[in-house]
Amino acid sequence: MSNTGAYLPGTSGKTCFPRGKECKTVPLLVILLVFSFLPYFIGINIPAIKDKDEAIYAEVAREMVESGNYFNTTLNYKPWFQHPPLTMWLIALSYRVWGITPFAARFPSILLALLSAILVYSMEKRFTSSSTAGLLSSLSLLASPAYQLMVRDAKLDMVLLFFVTLAFYAYSKAIEQKVYPETKLSFQAGTRRKGEGSERQEYAQERSHTGRHTVLYLMLFYLSLGLGFLTKGPVGIVFPFIPISIHWYIRRKEIYLPKTSLIWGIFLIGAVIFPWYYYMYKTQGLFFLKRIIFEQNFKRFFTTHYTESYSPLYYLHTFAWAFLPFLFPFLASLRSAFRECRKNNGMGDVYLIPLLWFFIPFILMSFSSSKLPHYIFPILPAASLLTGNYLWEITREKETSLPLLVSQFLVLAVILSLFLVLNFIFFPFLSSLPFWFAFFLLVSLSVAGVLALRLKSLILLISTIVLAMGMLNFSLNFHVDPSLLKYQPSQYFARNLPEDSPIYTYKFFPNASLVFYFKKKITKLNGGELERLLEKNPGKEFVIIFPSEEMQNLREKGYTIKPLSIRSYYPVSRLSLQFLDLRKREKIARDIILGKIILKQRVENNL
Repeated sequence: MSNTGAYLPGTSGKTCFPRGKECKTVPLLVILLVFSFLPYFIGINIPAIKDKDEAIYAEVAREMVESGNYFNTTLNYKPWFQHPPLTMWLIALSYRVWGITPFAARFPSILLALLSAILVYSMEKRFTSSSTAGLLSSLSLLASPAYQLMVRDAKLDMVLLFFVTLAFYAYSKAIEQKVYPETKLSFQAGTRRKGEGSERQEYAQERSHTGRHTVLYLMLFYLSLGLGFLTKGPVGIVFPFIPISIHWYIRRKEIYLPKTSLIWGIFLIGAVIFPWYYYMYKTQGLFFLKRIIFEQNFKRFFTTHYTESYSPLYYLHTFAWAFLPFLFPFLASLRSAFRECRKNNGMGDVYLIPLLWFFIPFILMSFSSSKLPHYIFPILPAASLLTGNYLWEITREKETSLPLLVSQFLVLAVILSLFLVLNFIFFPFLSSLPFWFAFFLLVSLSVAGVLALRLKSLILLISTIVLAMGMLNFSLNFHVDPSLLKYQPSQYFARNLPEDSPIYTYKFFPNASLVFYFKKKITKLNGGELERLLEKNPGKEFVIIFPSEEMQNLREKGYTIKPLSIRSYYPVSRLSLQFLDLRKREKIARDIILGKIILKQRVENNL
């Protein structure tokens, strides 16, 4: 009799889910997956490189390409030791292929976002033997706001998320067991089959193949840990290794791993990490290690690195918006997982691995003294695995529960309201055609959501939510971000920049986006430094960037100012309600001037 169930590792060969027939909605889910990934590509080159983190990594990579030195990381042509270099190496490689553009800076994040979604699909399909469950897991990941934010604002986080996901994928493949229904014997558990001749030979060959299979995936697992460390330091190892160690301890009697794997795994991690760290230590000394290991990791965890102080509950509401479209199915999946645990005196890996993956980093970062939203983004794939499994179970039932339908309808209402507020209130359309097209989409999706609720169709409601998220992301790429970045003057100043002129700033911080678009070192001057520079070079013009309110002050000191460009500036990486208010926006934005400055008195004397 053939096995009719999907085997889950770590469940002693028990059948946990019936195979059944694959959901007829697989083609629809594939279409939705393609649509939800389109905003990652289309229009991603339109927004300029944003100030703060994205501009830093883009510029560090650009300086690598310019100098040809890929080991000594620099920002504004000065040593920069904030993070390991792997993300910048990937961006630099992308620059070599696509040229130095915003798209090239974001391309590694786009590619790794796709690969991470594929890994999530593969893991869920293996757990449940269902393509539908895998597609639903990938869909919930791609549609999450935080996941899309990591691509639109390229940072280290998508690279770290990928290597954490790859580590869990490799581990789940390494512990995969072969089960024969007629004997219930596991090759990897080391149980010998009874029999002689061909059966014993077959067993020996299969065991050898399975052993190589385990070693190869363990090598991939340790390689992922090393690359994660080379992306963001110790957290690249801690996030996957602690949950996986706990899982191994729980399942230690049911899975087989080579006894020496931890030893050679540590050497493999060291082989990945050691060369760059040793080179930087030899060239930069102990200051480098203190900065990149102690200050950027342990000091941030145990002391408040930022001005804001957050409670241990900070990541509860952070995760709520980060995973908003599928937050309620995720919460329902937790209830389902613990019901399974009580019912069966334990749970299969379909629940256990994602739960450990989710809760260990979540709890760990909740007790960190320094908190930022993206610190917990590597747990999003775990939430997607749990959510995809729950949605798959629900779609196989005859009737979907009304509370779930209502909660998802409310989520759709929130997404559509956000689209309405962003595009019609905070950043209104300038032409009538985009306005009416967006209004038509808004009404159509609202009608589809009401229809799905009336028909009690969860799949139709999920489809509508995914389409609404896609519409929202297209509007962010094509309208909202460009509207915001009008208040970031870097790319506009670069068009009016004189060639072969040193650049200085006065009472204005030289943001990384300025260096990226100017492709030159920018020097910040205080009042005394500016005065000494002009006195040492009488009659010579210097290019300077300064706030417009300093114009009168500089002229009173005897300087001649020739403005080249004037732009409004606001730090759009941190929006405020005042800025979103159209009536107050221009009042709180500052005018920044790019101009030439010369000592007026010396010019008159020369004349």
